[in-house]
Amino acid sequence: MKWASAHFYVYTYYVSVVPIKYQSFIYGDASSSLSSLKQYQNILEDYIALAPDGTDRAATEPRLHGLFSAPGALAFNDTEVYTPKCSNGWCPDDLYGDRVMLGDDKWLSHDDEPTAAAYTYAPKYVSDDARVRYDSAKYPCGCGA
Repeated sequence: MKWASAHFYVYTYYVSVVPIKYQSFIYGDASSSLSSLKQYQNILEDYIALAPDGTDRAATEPRLHGLFSAPGALAFNDTEVYTPKCSNGWCPDDLYGDRVMLGDDKWLSHDDEPTAAAYTYAPKYVSDDARVRYDSAKYPCGCGA
């Protein structure tokens, strides 16, 4: 799955896959004072918090920064570290870690929008990431998948 977000780590993003028979979890409870989005966010956060040890795959299957075209010479700083141009200027020099090469187990692409280059994020920018999927009696929908 390819998806996009802002580069910086100050935002919280959730990506969940829910079987259609459980889509009502997304809409929340109409009697709640919380918005349906906030209700669903609370479900996802609880699902993540209750994840059994060993089910978080964020470290072994990290999110990546992908490029649609190969980085040019101007995209590298003096130490050959990729520093992409963001909408408001250069991104932090320490945002990215290693380059992920074609053929690497972490490499991801899509037929409609092939990846030309990909990078891991530096550990400090993904330290709060979680990627869990497990069977839950409390959330039978697998909402956090």
